[in-house]
Amino acid sequence: MIDHEDNYDTDRYASATGWDGSDTRESRERRKQIDKYRKDNARDLFDGTALAVEDANEVFDNADGEVPPRALFGDLFREGELAILFADTGIGKSILATQIGDAIARGKSVFSATENTEVTEAETRAAGSVPPEDERKAETRPVGSGSLAKFRIPIQPHPIALIPLRNDAEPLPVLYVDFELTRAQFAERYSTGVRNGRYYGRHRFPSKEWFARVTPDWEGPLPEGYKTITQLFGDSVANLPYTHPNTKILIIDNLTYLAASTSNATAASRLMKALESLKKEAGLSILVLAHTPKRAFRDTLTVNDLQGSKMLSNFADTIFCIGRDHSDRDVRYIKQIKSRGAALTHGTDNVITCRLVKQRGFLKFAFERLSDEYEHLTRPAAEISDARESLITEARRLAATGVSQRAIARRLNLSKTTIVRYLEAEPPA
Repeated sequence: MIDHEDNYDTDRYASATGWDGSDTRESRERRKQIDKYRKDNARDLFDGTALAVEDANEVFDNADGEVPPRALFGDLFREGELAILFADTGIGKSILATQIGDAIARGKSVFSATENTEVTEAETRAAGSVPPEDERKAETRPVGSGSLAKFRIPIQPHPIALIPLRNDAEPLPVLYVDFELTRAQFAERYSTGVRNGRYYGRHRFPSKEWFARVTPDWEGPLPEGYKTITQLFGDSVANLPYTHPNTKILIIDNLTYLAASTSNATAASRLMKALESLKKEAGLSILVLAHTPKRAFRDTLTVNDLQGSKMLSNFADTIFCIGRDHSDRDVRYIKQIKSRGAALTHGTDNVITCRLVKQRGFLKFAFERLSDEYEHLTRPAAEISDARESLITEARRLAATGVSQRAIARRLNLSKTTIVRYLEAEPPA
């Protein structure tokens, strides 16, 4: 063993550092200069690298054994992604996010075959690849030109799955961070009512092991080192995967509680980088809810409607949103805005139309059909009148060929009651 005491050369090391062994004013000043130089030139002195170079052909071998990301809410939210769901206030972001979390914790899809009010999976299987000719859901083409091109009629069987947004994963533990609802508001939303001071008809969520609701729990002054409650909330959320290590899914409702202003580019960038790091370090799939400023119902939803859109969208793997139908207060549509790893299958011409319903105490989105976003937007009165006449004409043409009223309703994406009214109306001039 080497005797370090005997082999220590004071003069040698002193000459290397500029220190002669004495603690003089000059030596202290010299050490300060050295420390300052190292600090000011740290990047130049760093001889490492944050990059890896590999043969492109080796990518396939290195990726063997890695499981491709599974769909959790179809291609709108997949495993290992940082997803953003945005909508205007009061549209139903929290309702849909809770429904997604509840389904993931059960290992089920958000929308099941029994909720499809058009054609069930059983009917599809019984009929073969598609339902009978007069009952099938069809691909569409525009009626007329200009504004009328927004209305569509069928030309061939629709290739997209009847029940969209599947979940391919087994049950996964979910933490739902709820900065929005109080206990009483949450209980009211997920029960049938109150009787003798107790909520009845309660929805039964998965156990805490699988679906846990996380709420703010801090009173009094801020801990030392914190300037704002936002900073405290942010650090508390970042610690959740380590205090609850089994967590696989993190849903945050909503983004504004973790950043003072998402419209501020610096704050938004810092927040999204932190969430991206948390996703990778803890192996999470993260869904965050965000607002959109007040907007008119006449315009289609785009990424520009996301508050702080540029910085938020740059870091997000996938973005989807919720819009509201202008004529039916209970109808919503879900639209896919961005996806890094999957095709955009639910854009403007193929949005997912749902209705807000409460079933056995559970307020949720019930899938109705796939539709065109333009159907849900406000339009000038003259345009609506022209479109209505075109639909009446098409309904009468189909009826004259022997197509049933129910089938006409499906083909034109209207209710059967509306079709009956159209067929009884005076013919367009």
